[in-house]
This record gives sequence, structure tokens and C-alpha cells, in this order.
Amino acid sequence: MNIKSRFLVPAGAMLLTAQFVMLPAIAGDAKMHDFVLTITGTDGLTFTGNCKLKTADGDVDMPLDGVVPEHKEVRGTGLRCVIEKAGRDGTITVEVMRDGQIVSYNSNSGSSGVFNVSVR
Repeated sequence: MNIKSRFLVPAGAMLLTAQFVMLPAIAGDAKMHDFVLTITGTDGLTFTGNCKLKTADGDVDMPLDGVVPEHKEVRGTGLRCVIEKAGRDGTITVEVMRDGQIVSYNSNSGSSGVFNVSVR
């Protein structure tokens, strides 16, 4: 009986230990990343939109109004963008890289197009 009693751990201690073991996984969800947003396509093609960069300090709005090509480098925990192609024929391509890897790639060659991008 003494041998078994050495290995018994109170249930409260196990629960507390499990919470400490799980903390790094929860904190890992907010890992910082380097994001690169690249918008390319037909020369002179215009676009509008907005990105929301998630950071440890909160969300940062990034308005987008421009002409292709466009290139933005930002650092945060997530990036969400809505980009709309102006009403003109031509090709527009929206690419997002996270930590050097392509995580989103969309292209449209019609007269209009809306891109929704969300990455963490």
C-alpha cells in the first residue's frame, strides 16, 4: 500500500500543473509574424481597400488606395485585408507572405474584383 501512496497526486495539484503546461500553447497563438502584402498587375490599374493589422497593442488600420504595383511590409500577429479592383479591365494579383512563405495568392483579370484576405 505504501508504494501506491507515493504516486498519488491530489487532483487539485494535477489541475494546476496542467494549467501551467498549457500556458505556452495559449501564448503561442499571439506569435509575431513578418507579413508582406504585394499587389501587382496591369500597369496603371488602380485599387482601393483597407487592411487591419493585429498587434499585441491592438488593431492598426491600413487604408489602401493606389496603383499597382504596391508593396507593404508589416509585423503583427495577423493581417486581414479587403481590396477592390477599380472598374477597369486588367489583371490584379494580391499576394501575402508570412515569415517568407506565401500564405495567400489571388488573381483576377475581369473588369471588377474584390479580394478578402485573412492570415495569422
